[in-house]
Parts: sequence; structure tokens; C-alpha cells
Amino acid sequence: MRLEEGARRCTSREQARAYIRQADQVKRHLWGTTEGTIVSHE
Repeated sequence: MRLEEGARRCTSREQARAYIRQADQVKRHLWGTTEGTIVSHE
């Protein structure tokens, strides 16, 4: 939730990227990697 609030207040693209990276790390920590489980829709 804290990450979402911070992401809404970003004033630069670099800030937004930092929040995205941090959220990705948290997601991986909680759920592990999901590589190979997402079906490609190409």
C-alpha cells in the first residue's frame, strides 16, 4: 500500500521506475518468480 501511495506522488519518470523496481522486488519476495507460468498472447 505504501508503494502505491508513493507511486502516485512521483514527479519524474526516474522516481516512477524506482517505485516499479521496488514493487517488483516485493512481489518476487512474496510470490517467487512467475517465469514460465504466464501464457504468451502473441
